[in-house]
Amino acid sequence: MDELEIIRHQQIGGLSLFLDTVDYRTSHFHNEWEIIWAVNGEMRLFYEQQTFRIPEGEVALVNPNTPHEMHKTGETCTFLCLQLSPERFPEISNIAVEDPMVFSYLNPEEQGKLKKWLLQAAYSYFYHKPFYEMECLGLAGQVFSLLLSRMPGRKVSWEEEQNQTKRNARLMRLQQFVDRGYMHKINLSDFARAEGCSLSYMSHFVKNALNQTFQEYVSTVRYNCACKLIAAGSTNMLDVCMESGFSDYRYFVKAFRKQSGMTPEEYSRSHGKRAADWTVRHSIHSLERFYTFSQSLELMDAWGPLLVPDYFEKENLRDSKLV
Repeated sequence: MDELEIIRHQQIGGLSLFLDTVDYRTSHFHNEWEIIWAVNGEMRLFYEQQTFRIPEGEVALVNPNTPHEMHKTGETCTFLCLQLSPERFPEISNIAVEDPMVFSYLNPEEQGKLKKWLLQAAYSYFYHKPFYEMECLGLAGQVFSLLLSRMPGRKVSWEEEQNQTKRNARLMRLQQFVDRGYMHKINLSDFARAEGCSLSYMSHFVKNALNQTFQEYVSTVRYNCACKLIAAGSTNMLDVCMESGFSDYRYFVKAFRKQSGMTPEEYSRSHGKRAADWTVRHSIHSLERFYTFSQSLELMDAWGPLLVPDYFEKENLRDSKLV
């Protein structure tokens, strides 16, 4: 399902770096380790049946092939993401950290080093300096050496990997099932029957995987669809209600009040048709904005001195003359 890998970012030897401004992204997974550095605003991360708050300036580490969900908590949240394939460093291919909150395990000096390395890697990657591939991979090695030596972790057995693969495949099928049917009446019992499971077991699976019940998840998908229609210019709320799968207008209004604190009409007035921008990805599973390299450099110029004040020297950072 394409939604599970929304954007295939450019990779160099199994590594990619990008800035992402996220409103929401529903549960997804990928093969890479993922470092999330909240550089502007804060984020709520649902991960391993827990919800974590990532304040501005802090860092989280997500294990490969582990479903996670992201939401902004304020007006906006932009994060710098470093993804690294375990195949690049086989030594870390069967390791999992037990807690994603990085700064809980680093002292202030180590936190400063980590932010410096991430910032330096970002500049090298976005600026495409000579031999930037080698510099970025070297900095990624330093980052993961620090994190995995400080954070609690464990070896992942072959059986655990196989079970996770099966769970992820079922999650993918579940999302495909909802994607195909959310515009109509849809029942979890039908999916459970197709999977050869009891309804009770499948209800438990959905709650653990998505942090909400099946009907709550379907309602969220319908709400996201309605928001996408409004952003695309739809102004007749009754049409939006029906096209997004809400058969009852009162329930449609209730869902909007729960999700946004507004009626659909109020939401439409405040979130009208957005300007066309090829970097914006708005779907039933995500609302995110990605940036070109030049845009990313401008943002890092603006936020760098706030993020790493002890190390940042704007006039020569792009030449990697950090001290």
